[in-house]
Amino acid sequence: RPGLENVLRALKPGDTLVVWRLDRLGRSLTDLVKFVEELGRKGCEFRSLNESIDTRTSGGRLIFHIMAAFAEFERNLISERTRAGLVAARQRGSRLGRPRIVLTEAEINEARRAIKEKQQTLDEIAAGYQISSTTLRRRLETALTRERGKDHILAKHANSPRMAKSRAENEKDGCRDLEMSKGAMADTQQSFDLCTSSEDSRQLLADARKGPRLCPGDRWNRPAKLDTGRTERTKPCAPPPC
Repeated sequence: RPGLENVLRALKPGDTLVVWRLDRLGRSLTDLVKFVEELGRKGCEFRSLNESIDTRTSGGRLIFHIMAAFAEFERNLISERTRAGLVAARQRGSRLGRPRIVLTEAEINEARRAIKEKQQTLDEIAAGYQISSTTLRRRLETALTRERGKDHILAKHANSPRMAKSRAENEKDGCRDLEMSKGAMADTQQSFDLCTSSEDSRQLLADARKGPRLCPGDRWNRPAKLDTGRTERTKPCAPPPC
């Protein structure tokens, strides 16, 4: 517990921790004993006003252990009575927990008219039915879903802020990919322009366009020599005899 931890950090040797009752300090005898022992190791004392316990004396320490045991015994009795009451209620068929809130169809339609025509808020309408505005909103949404069916649920989720955010992110990613593709095409065109900017490169492209086409079985020999940056190829070999 944060409050108890803050108290322990604030205690100094010679201080005395005062509580109203033992059960406000711990939930079991073991926890109480460990806590008081920890206070003793820090040089602090313990005092409970309701039980008149003072650990500065041996009699006070004895009373502390006895009263702590009785406090735990009382909590155990309360827990046992609670469990027995729940079992008896289930056997009688009683419904446990909060009562189920059911709004009739007429009440739901009346709430809709109050919102649409009278411009009333959910809090004002819920106060008339003695329920919370959250419960009223849930009942209205459930009734609307029951009337419109599955398509209403899908449309509601499709128009939700989360889906709108997801669509915006997807569109942003698509635009970024398109820009990257355009940039790659521009880089390719720039590289091609640089390669064909010299006279030798343009001549090579012209020779390649005018040269003979390969027929089935034809092949080009490897470049014979390099002359001022141009690659001269030998004549194609004769095709193999049929």
